[in-house]
Amino acid sequence: EILRCLVGSEMCIRDSSGTMYGNGFSIKNLVMENVTYPDSALFCSLEDAIVQDLVIDESCSFSGARAGGLSVSAAMSLKITNVTNKADVCGYDRVGGFIAHIDSLEQQRMTVVIEDCVNQGRIVKGGGRVGGFIGYIKNSKLDLSITNSTNDCVINAGTPTGGLIGALIENDMNITISNCFNKKEIVGENSVGGIIGLIEGNKHSNITISNTKNNGSVSGFQGVSGFIAKFYNLSLIHI
Repeated sequence: EILRCLVGSEMCIRDSSGTMYGNGFSIKNLVMENVTYPDSALFCSLEDAIVQDLVIDESCSFSGARAGGLSVSAAMSLKITNVTNKADVCGYDRVGGFIAHIDSLEQQRMTVVIEDCVNQGRIVKGGGRVGGFIGYIKNSKLDLSITNSTNDCVINAGTPTGGLIGALIENDMNITISNCFNKKEIVGENSVGGIIGLIEGNKHSNITISNTKNNGSVSGFQGVSGFIAKFYNLSLIHI
């Protein structure tokens, strides 16, 4: 049903909520190369949504100004369980293997859970604010948990870039990353990290990272680290 709606279209599925059970099946042959429409992903936005047991096949690809393998943006609450993205993702600003960006959600606190997930699709010509799972989170109140998940794709992008998350800027947030891995090469320009690229200007923030490893090479021109490239104005961080 999804393919009948989208093949030959430049539009992603808009403002989706509820539960999507993939039952281990794959979405195949969905190629979205957006020129006139800025967003590219399976979903434009996931709000109060659960996605589980789904594979986005390597025969799919998503290209646009803002791009994600699963969704361009997210709001309210989102739980992603046992999802694998194998699709290549290409964008110019705010690019993620799963979610491109979460932005300006200051009114109501959001909960995001990513567990038992794998990103295997390449992120090519990734522009700025790029991450293996989430590209960019800014001006939001949120509780984010990423557990038992792996970025297993090469990322070639700009500033900032991270193996799991590209940038966390000016948020009120509690973030837990546990039992996660980046396994492949990360190439960027400035603020390039094996796990997170940039953490800046966040208030009332608590970040805990445990049993998490970067096993891939990381390269760039300035501010390069195997773990967190740059961080400023943090309330509290535990590694």
